[in-house]
Order: sequence, then C-alpha cells, then structure tokens
Amino acid sequence: MKTEREVLEEIFNNASIEDDIRAVCMNGSRVNKFIEPDEYQDFDIAFIVKNYESFIQHLSFIKNFGEPIISQCNRERSDSGIKDQLFYMVLFENHMRVDFRFIPIECIEAYRHEDYLLKVLIDKDNYFSEQIELSDKKYHIKKPNQKRFDFVCNEFWWLSTYVVKGIKREEIFYAIDHLNMMRDLLLTMYDWKVGNKFNWQISTGKNHKLLKKYISKSEWNKLLESYPHGEVVDITNSLLSITKQFYILSVEIAKDLNMELETAEANKVIKYNHNQITGFTDM
Repeated sequence: MKTEREVLEEIFNNASIEDDIRAVCMNGSRVNKFIEPDEYQDFDIAFIVKNYESFIQHLSFIKNFGEPIISQCNRERSDSGIKDQLFYMVLFENHMRVDFRFIPIECIEAYRHEDYLLKVLIDKDNYFSEQIELSDKKYHIKKPNQKRFDFVCNEFWWLSTYVVKGIKREEIFYAIDHLNMMRDLLLTMYDWKVGNKFNWQISTGKNHKLLKKYISKSEWNKLLESYPHGEVVDITNSLLSITKQFYILSVEIAKDLNMELETAEANKVIKYNHNQITGFTDM
C-alpha cells in the first residue's frame, strides 16, 4: 500500500497537468487531528473544476492511480448549497481507497464554507488565500432541546412495543430490525451524555466509533448486550437490557440538562412489555 505522501504526490502530479482542475483539497479523517491515523482511512479528495459537464464525462486520469477492485459513482446536490457534484469512490488493487469528489467552480464558495476539516493541496487561482482554521466543530454532538429529547424518548418506547410483537410472534427479523432502531436511539442518549460531559465540544465519530473511549467499561459491556443472537430468548434479554440502559440514561440526562421527562409513559410501556414477554427470558 502506498504511503499518504506518495498518494498525495500522485494526486498533485495528475491534477497539476489538468487545466480544468483549478483547485484540489483534502477533507475527512486524514485532516482531523483528533482521529488516530491508520491504513484504512480513505482519501477524501475534492477537485474544483471548470467546464464541469464535459470534464466529468472523461475521468481517464483516475486510471493513473491503479486498477480498481470496485468503484461507485453518484451524482447529487448537497444541503450546504453545492448544486451539483459527482462522487467517484474507488478501492484500488493496491488497497488504497480514494473518494474523488468533483465540484463545479461555480459552487466553490459553498464548498469553502461547508466543512472546516479542509487541507488545500492545489490552488491555481488563489481561491483559498484566506487562512483556514481546521476544526471538526461541524461534527460535534448537538445539545438537544426539549422537543428533540421528547421525540427520542417517545420513539424509543414506541419501538419497544414492536419488538415485543415480534417476540410474541417469533418473527426474528421483525423483532431484531426494531431492536436495532431502539439501539440507534440509545446511542443518541450516550452521545448526549458524552457531549454534556465535554461541553458539547466533542464528536464520537461516524457510527459512534469513538464512543468506547468516553463511556465506562461497564456501560460499554452493557451496550454490547443489546446485540442478540437469532434466538427469541436472546432478543428478549437484549430488549430488557436496552430498555434498562435507556431509562437510566434518560433520567440522568433530563436532570443534567434540566429537561422534563415523561416517566409515567415509560413506566407504563415497561409494565406492558414485561407482561407480554413473561416466559420468553432467562433473566
């Protein structure tokens, strides 16, 4: 596998001779000083191009990086104001993965303000002459308001009744699908706990991959208990574990953030669930 320096040199050499490429930047984890680097990090490379429509029809220079194992191409617009962009993601046979992103030059201002995890590699026209302060604040955990907190709590307890339905019917996939949705909301609660502890100046990363660093070993082990095997008794035990964790966390977070908590609703749902699943658990 090529080193980061070798990859960036290859990007620089190829982009330098393409007149339509006016700027090249790197985003993502390789720019984030808070992420421990490893060999599996993607290269998230943005190319600012003129003559956009004609350019994206002929991306032959990508072949210079090697033979692909697999690739994926998506054309879309972004919520940040970039009206058109092309993503061309490639895993090469040398195990290097590059997410090529092509943006029309007309959208450069929207791109400049989209993300502060940005390293300029090439700037032929001085579009990035102002100093850019690297920051991952875009990805920091957001402090919930009462409406958001209420929604997460209500949705969690509502979903739990679907898991119970799946258990009673012995519909394994149905029960596990809804248990997974519940876990997503539990992870949101854990994020809020971490965010509050660090004054909302922190991120647990994509798919909560850094969460283990910020919660106790006991909490981590309990979280792992929410991943069942494909047996009714395992799903039932996971449901009981996940609801207990969520209840404790919701009370804690409501207190810490001065939120109102609808405990009566939660308690009624817990009672209903326990009555329904009696005999389906070894707990």
